[in-house]
Amino acid sequence: MIVAAFIIASILVPTPSSAFSFLSWFDDTDGSSRRDKSRASGNSVDESDIIAQQPLLDPKDWFLTEQEITDSRGGVPRSDMAVYTTGNNVTSYTATNEFYNAVYDDLSSTKEGDRVMLAAWLASLVPLKPDVDPTGTKTGFKQVFAGVVERGGNVNILGWASIAGAYMPYNIKARDAINTIPPSSVNGAKAVYIFDDRIDLIASHHQKTLVIATDSSSDKKAQPIAYVGGMELAIDRWDTIHHNNTAIRDAGNITYKSKGWVDGHIRIHGPAAKDVANNFIARWNSDYLPCRSLDDELLDFENPTFEKIPSLDYASSSRTSNLGNQSVQITRTFSCQYKHYKEFAPKGENSLFHARIKAIKNAKNFIYVEDQYFVFVPELLDALMEVMPRIQRLIVVTKEQTNAFTNAGYIKYLYQMVEPIRSKYPNKFKIYTTKPERKLLIHTKLVIIDDVYLSIGSANWNRRSMTADPELNADVVDGDTVKSPEGVTVGKLPRDFRIRKFMEMTGLSYDVLDAMTFVEAADQFAVAATDESTILATNRVEHHAYFIAITEAMRKVSDPQFTCNDDDRSKERWCKHMRGCYSLPPQVRQYFSGYEHKRYARRSWGQSEGAYDAVSEPPTSPVRNLDPEMAPGNTETSISDGISANATPSGPVATSTENSSPPAENSLLRAAETTLDSDTATDFLHRSCDGITEVLLIHGPCSFTRSSWTGGDITKAELLREVQDLAVDEEISLITHDSNHEGVILDWLLNAKENEIIVLCWVGCLSDSPTILRALELVNNRVIVVSPIGIHHGTLPSTVVGVLSGRCLNLRTARRLC
Repeated sequence: MIVAAFIIASILVPTPSSAFSFLSWFDDTDGSSRRDKSRASGNSVDESDIIAQQPLLDPKDWFLTEQEITDSRGGVPRSDMAVYTTGNNVTSYTATNEFYNAVYDDLSSTKEGDRVMLAAWLASLVPLKPDVDPTGTKTGFKQVFAGVVERGGNVNILGWASIAGAYMPYNIKARDAINTIPPSSVNGAKAVYIFDDRIDLIASHHQKTLVIATDSSSDKKAQPIAYVGGMELAIDRWDTIHHNNTAIRDAGNITYKSKGWVDGHIRIHGPAAKDVANNFIARWNSDYLPCRSLDDELLDFENPTFEKIPSLDYASSSRTSNLGNQSVQITRTFSCQYKHYKEFAPKGENSLFHARIKAIKNAKNFIYVEDQYFVFVPELLDALMEVMPRIQRLIVVTKEQTNAFTNAGYIKYLYQMVEPIRSKYPNKFKIYTTKPERKLLIHTKLVIIDDVYLSIGSANWNRRSMTADPELNADVVDGDTVKSPEGVTVGKLPRDFRIRKFMEMTGLSYDVLDAMTFVEAADQFAVAATDESTILATNRVEHHAYFIAITEAMRKVSDPQFTCNDDDRSKERWCKHMRGCYSLPPQVRQYFSGYEHKRYARRSWGQSEGAYDAVSEPPTSPVRNLDPEMAPGNTETSISDGISANATPSGPVATSTENSSPPAENSLLRAAETTLDSDTATDFLHRSCDGITEVLLIHGPCSFTRSSWTGGDITKAELLREVQDLAVDEEISLITHDSNHEGVILDWLLNAKENEIIVLCWVGCLSDSPTILRALELVNNRVIVVSPIGIHHGTLPSTVVGVLSGRCLNLRTARRLC
């Protein structure tokens, strides 16, 4: 059904990293001389030809330089965090119960004057030790934080203001529980949980950090503690490395969607924890307050009164310590397009993305990726393809993508990431998942390179985490080294983490895996995938014919890539959403001056698709402005399809009560554009369209799931084509959203940008959706409602400048209201 031109264009445009290789046509049956040369040079398609090389051990080789960090921030130095720190004591956790036990112990050990700072994507009222306290009487989420406050410590929690319907109640219950904790009788310390919505419209607050520090310390050896990784104190998470704890999880009300959890995390005791703390403090203390645009009556995101928190006051170094021997660099993602990070990332930050590319290019022997998604990121694919000739193996463990609807097309994006590597290096590249019957969720965000470099945090292997969602990772290089079975020197911590992960996947013991080379251990994955006793399975990533329907427009929502040009960052974003605009920025364009006005007509009811009626005169507008000063025929101009052309509506708009019953089929409203001479049209268009560069098209409940609307003959595809043509013809950006969830639509409406006109497609009567009506009252944008019930919506806010009937839709008239 979907035949829009941009789908074809997205198929025909090749990606730089997916070029076809003629080598895949041939079997090198007589290639001994070629293998000899490859072995000497390190360039080979077969890992057996490659001898392990001594990897880089100096953290300076792996970490971004100060200038590289500055470059990743649009030229703005990162003054509140170290380039990297040394002397950290890092502990790793490959199973969530290990993480929960450590967090419980640390939180239970806090004292007067301490503070706890938690940044979370999701939080739930779960027990931290469900194996011994399933009801959470002593170890519950609220109870543990209440203990911190009771002993005189402050608790600050930043949670994402998530409108995802499934998780929203858990976040709200956790917020309510924490904010009812009474102040400390010792010193008045308190717990405050606030929601944070300071992100781009389609992004999420994804950082997962916990900091335990003291308000002030004169001890030059004292350092705070920070947890960084993919684990959270929430439903579904608690599990062990054996993933056989269904009874414990059920008893503790932990089980939600999965029966087990695969993840990773680290604990940092040292100066790197100060960097994690400074990240949290900057977010908390931002002058741009969170959740000011969301109505508490609608979403219950209203924050309690809260105060800014002081910076850490430690006498110890912020660069080094003697607590351990691990060097750590904290890398982050903050969108360059979001305008309210002025205190800590005024032009965004992509240090996490840059660090990953640099680390991949340093690989000499192998790369192990354990990630929730591992989907197509062009720059990461390019980096991998650059090192594949010289490394022995790339092993990936990732979540299986089973259909087109899960994660809005991620099954296609996974294939786009995998196929270029697999087709050229079938022996070197192996990809696995977990057995579907185990119902485990792979949630890890882990990259280990050469058993020297370990990167773990909140960032997934996707475009969203690299450029859009706020993320935080810790990249670790260990100064404590060991000799590997290959005979090369590697980091003790990264290798230990990797071996314990291999234990989880293969079921083999630590000692057995410790004695194996990486290639030998990696070969055990294939064995484990056929063993019913293990969790591992081969991830069969295949091409599907329906990939054609997974468009780039969908990807821009499910996996956006936000990039900015230092010279004109707004231009880059504008061009990214358009076709054929790569010359002038929007502010110097005359968008509508070249528009050629034509008559348009719709097919009459009952006629064949090829038959059209030309309508010479437009019908009277069914939208009436009730402001007495705006009398019809005075300052209001009637335009076809029932669109009121008031440039600045000043009163509520009501649908007409005259002839309120639906029109008979033989007397349906007919659509045609008003005939204007060229000069008049140009003047009107310039006057009414000034500043609009985007059309925000929102399909509300059911309006995008039906092939056609009841009572009408307009399909979603036809609507999309009309708006797409409008956007392409007039070089306006087109952004489309689909959702059955009113909360999601509410967020889109309330976060619409000032340069957008909103086209809202709604099947039912808007008077039955008071939350949406309230949002329409609050927006500062002009809104056009497209509906199969035409004008029968009751009184609409003044922001609604027009109502289009689904029976006689012709969106080209909408250009007069943009």
